Amino acid sequence: MTAAVGLLRYLPPLLIWLGLHLWTARTLMAPLTWSRRWRFVVWCAVIVLAVYPVAAMSFTRISPGHPAEFGLMFSGMTAFGFASVVIALRVAASCAEASMRAARALRQRVRPHGTPASASPPDLDRRRFFGKAINAGVLSSAAGVTAVGVHSAAKIPEVRSVKISIPNLDPALEGMVIAQLSDIHVGPTIRRPYVQGLVDSVNSLDADLVAITGDLVDGFVSKLGPELAPLADLNSRLGTFVVTGNHEYYWRGEEWIEYFARLKMTVLGNDHRVLQRNNARFTLAGVHDLHAARHIPSHVSDPARAAHGAPEGLRILLAHQPRSAPEASETGAYDLQLSGHTHGGQYVPFQLMVWLAQPYLAGLHRVSDRMQLYVSRGCGYWGPPIRAGAASEITKIVLTRAATA
Repeated sequence: MTAAVGLLRYLPPLLIWLGLHLWTARTLMAPLTWSRRWRFVVWCAVIVLAVYPVAAMSFTRISPGHPAEFGLMFSGMTAFGFASVVIALRVAASCAEASMRAARALRQRVRPHGTPASASPPDLDRRRFFGKAINAGVLSSAAGVTAVGVHSAAKIPEVRSVKISIPNLDPALEGMVIAQLSDIHVGPTIRRPYVQGLVDSVNSLDADLVAITGDLVDGFVSKLGPELAPLADLNSRLGTFVVTGNHEYYWRGEEWIEYFARLKMTVLGNDHRVLQRNNARFTLAGVHDLHAARHIPSHVSDPARAAHGAPEGLRILLAHQPRSAPEASETGAYDLQLSGHTHGGQYVPFQLMVWLAQPYLAGLHRVSDRMQLYVSRGCGYWGPPIRAGAASEITKIVLTRAATA
């Protein structure tokens, strides 16, 4: 009974997903003059493309650890990514075509009476030619985004060096290096060798501390714990500090918090640590994910509580979601917030959708006179193994001293 109720919960989005496939296939085939047999073949392929990612995910949940899990999830999520790009581009093309038709109709209506039309409407052959050209562009663009994105996602991220100027930074903290990891999403298609590659890269940075800003996993500790084990080998002078992301809470967040501690990582949950570099003290604070209380009521994100009792001087906040920044800024307690969550949009054209949902997409932003925010594009990916237009990153943050404005 419980399984049936769970399935019904996902039925509406599945129907919408299937409907988008059918609509897209219909628009793509509209200019074609294929026989009924070939159209039937195409319709069957479209339905398989829509259902396959769902079937792959369902199989891996029913049979966790099956030898075919990686191949099914990788191919299923790649198919999902390709289809989503095709649908998005076809929607954009349809909107452009509708706008052009509306503009032509408007010109006809406002044309002075008795003035001949400037051009005759295009004939059927011309419409079909342009329709075929547009659809070919949609499919080839989607294939290109998918191919480039899969290749990019498979690589260990490059190190992105970012200098952040802090007014009146203690000279003893000048040049302090923070290595930031975020959104690794260890799961069906990201495993231990990838994590080891991240660790090797971070250990080459000679960092003062390592900050991990959530969404490390997509699965349970019992299955993915060993895949994450290389994080225990992260090297820095002051240690590794981590905050929870929303995805930890989908997979028994309390167990992950305990496991992170076993990996020699300090978990910051609405609290802080006072650290020292070159005889200068500074505060590193962290909050639970913005939506953690939906899963564990006591895990309400509270930037003010996290800074309570912290000494004066540099204060840095780790918060998974950039949307924590306004509340953190209002406390007046922090100089810098480090976040992730957005993946920088992960792949085109979905940067726009993420930008509409998030106030900050990626990079360095000034939130208030005192506080700045850096949003990492993350180290891994979620869902489709695609990174296009939003490369993953390991972030090397170097703090420098700036005079007060």
